Amino acid sequence: MGSSGSGKTILFIFNYNTFNTSLFYYYEIISCQLIIRFFNGYLLFYAMLRFPGSIEEKSLKVQEILDDLNISNIADNLIGNEIIKGLSGGEKKRLSIGMELITDPCILMLDEPTSGLDSYNAELVIDLLIKQALKGRTIISTIHQPSSSIFKKFDKLILLLEGNIIYQGSCKNSRKYFAELGYKCPKSVNPADFYMRIFHVSNRFDITENEQEMMNLLFTAYREKYHKERQSSEYELSELHNIKVYYPGIWAEFYELLKRAAKNASRNKLSLKLRLASHLGFSVIVALFFNDLGDNVKSIQNRNGLIYLLVMFAVVQGNGTTVNNFPLERAPYIKERSQGLYGTIPYFLAKNIADLPWTFIIAIMTAVIVYFSAGLNNNDGSKFIIFYIIYSLLLQCGVGLGCIIGAIFSRSENAMAFSSILVLPLVAFGGEYVKLDNIPISFRWISYITPFKWGFQALAANEYNDLDLSCEPSCDPLGSLGFSHEIWEGVVGVIAISTCTRIISFIILKLMTKTKLG
Repeated sequence: MGSSGSGKTILFIFNYNTFNTSLFYYYEIISCQLIIRFFNGYLLFYAMLRFPGSIEEKSLKVQEILDDLNISNIADNLIGNEIIKGLSGGEKKRLSIGMELITDPCILMLDEPTSGLDSYNAELVIDLLIKQALKGRTIISTIHQPSSSIFKKFDKLILLLEGNIIYQGSCKNSRKYFAELGYKCPKSVNPADFYMRIFHVSNRFDITENEQEMMNLLFTAYREKYHKERQSSEYELSELHNIKVYYPGIWAEFYELLKRAAKNASRNKLSLKLRLASHLGFSVIVALFFNDLGDNVKSIQNRNGLIYLLVMFAVVQGNGTTVNNFPLERAPYIKERSQGLYGTIPYFLAKNIADLPWTFIIAIMTAVIVYFSAGLNNNDGSKFIIFYIIYSLLLQCGVGLGCIIGAIFSRSENAMAFSSILVLPLVAFGGEYVKLDNIPISFRWISYITPFKWGFQALAANEYNDLDLSCEPSCDPLGSLGFSHEIWEGVVGVIAISTCTRIISFIILKLMTKTKLG
């Protein structure tokens, strides 16, 4: 069927009843949901992880591929996503081909590279593949309803019917071969359309008599032809050399993934604007309604309400952002993992670290507006710093919960619906609505796994320790809540939950990847 140096393009056409998924490496179009990347940047990312050499050599390799695929003019375009318009279907096909050419493969396998394209772009993609074949590569491809002009460009053809080969040889000779068997293709008809229409089984579980006769004739004819060719030809199998796979190392993978995640986060301006707007709007509303809380007994209830509101907003916002984004990144992640581009550990670390700067920026903005407008405890300058740290940790707790939900569900709407169901009991057991002593013993364990309880305790301890209240010494805000006066207990609880949620989400992601990749 051709060697790596033959420069032949081989076409596989499958009857749709007999497509055997175990035989071929799927060539899939890159999923671009919620991933906003530049064309050349994405190819360079692949080159950094799959092509050995210096950065200059990798850049030259990318430019060579851009020139080969005739896409240098769109190299700086965004790939795009569901919201932002980017590359066309034909351009995405060529990008996908370019990704596979990074490693200089001697054999390139593709699954229906022209599907979804108009006739012009379909023929353009085939011409690009022929160009690669002329360089010495063997191109193996399935194809969906090729036009007659595209069909003529292939060198060899393999036809299958119900899992059996019925023809293997030159595309040119296929007309003559089947004409001799009584299936003559008219000159005005596209051979590909003719073969798919004539050599067709309507129901493999209920094969008609005519279909069985056709199958017997085709199978017998091919076996006789193949037997004669084997007797008259000498087959020489060239030795396959050991293929060395380039592995840059886990830290190099992490570095490239971190760079990509950071760029994607900064380019997704709509998401950033929405996050900033929601936190700014919340902060302004809090500043208006909780302005100057005072120091009397009534202020305790107001402070408790404000603190718990801050805890809820931080966790829910961190959770919502992640739940909305994570499921959309699963398809690209699974595809890249299937190619061995990187491991789950560097991907997960990069994903979680890349968002930290924006978390700190959002947290400081909210903390400054809320803390000083509400007149929270300012007896010590460290109070504000501790407040800021706890609020940042609560945002990360929300992200951790979102990672678990996002790793389970592949659709954002399902993840958001489940998130609401999960968060509600965690909020109820946080210590504001139901006092811990009043919770039945059988359900009291929930209070120890909710970030709302530990965040509420940490912020409350930070607020009421050393706070001068006019009702003292008769009032004990922390005691009435059932909380300890130690800030570190709440902080440790928040950190523990944030860490555990990430460990759980990593395990789920790992198991999900193994299931998808087999």
